[in-house]
Amino acid sequence: MIKVVCLMAITLTLGCNRYEAQLREAEQARLVAEERVAEAEEMRDAAEQARNKAEELANDLEVVRDDLTTTNKMLDDAKSALAKANEDLRKALTENEQLRQELAALKAAPEKPADE
Repeated sequence: MIKVVCLMAITLTLGCNRYEAQLREAEQARLVAEERVAEAEEMRDAAEQARNKAEELANDLEVVRDDLTTTNKMLDDAKSALAKANEDLRKALTENEQLRQELAALKAAPEKPADE
């Protein structure tokens, strides 16, 4: 009987030790899982920050694109104005040349008396 009780006690002790080992393993697995959850949360936060930064950059790019469009229109307008100014200058130079030739012709012509 004592042997049976001792065997039962040994069996219970072994069972308890096995249960305690399983509890330690489960606790270790829980700690590892908590670490992985924390790492995943950090990665999620980093991804959220990266997404927000990407949205900011996309908005900045849109503003720059609009500014470039406006600048290109202004440059086109300035180019048109410059072409118009060049054409006006050519006309003025042509007219100036004609007036210079007329003046030279008048100076070269003999003077007529005022009475005639």
